[in-house]
Amino acid sequence: VPQELAASKALPRHERACRFFQAGDPRNTDAEIAAALKLDPGFFPSETLAGYLDLTRKDPKAALGKFDKAVELSGTYTPALIGRGEALVAMDREGDAIAAFGAALAVDPNRTDLQRRIEVLRFRGLERNLAAAREAAKAGRADDARRAYQSAIESSPDSAFLYRELGAVERQSNAADLALSHFRKAVELDPTDAGSVAQVGELLEARGD
Repeated sequence: VPQELAASKALPRHERACRFFQAGDPRNTDAEIAAALKLDPGFFPSETLAGYLDLTRKDPKAALGKFDKAVELSGTYTPALIGRGEALVAMDREGDAIAAFGAALAVDPNRTDLQRRIEVLRFRGLERNLAAAREAAKAGRADDARRAYQSAIESSPDSAFLYRELGAVERQSNAADLALSHFRKAVELDPTDAGSVAQVGELLEARGD
């Protein structure tokens, strides 16, 4: 509980709620949270605890609503920001979860565990988008492949091979200008990417340049 809430009438009931929560007693946790919030509707630690209780009940949507309310009351309350991230992960909204964990990390830069969590989520999202992009490209679904590659690039903007593969999709779609720009970006990121250099050469040759 932050120092500015130390004098709140809700504090004793919140502390009881925490003890019941730790003891695995959801019914009494609920009752004490309700009592705390009745005494002080703006007591965001109890709102946050209610969110964590919803997570234990496998209800991330309800939990997210509680965490959102807590964050509205205090945008720098780390437990609520982390809780938002956990709820969003459970809802398969990994991009939003990364933003939530990043907000918590900005408040408390010493939380190196959050940085690792963000990196894992980014890698997981990259893997999923890359697999979807390659499958769509193989099936000739150019629009789906473009969207998936763009999502992968958002997760890893410095990966030259993503631009190279997206360039190949554009070239197959006869979008020569877009293909050329992607291959050039790949070479900019990785000057040793001989495959992309060759593709640039071929596209320029086809233009008579």
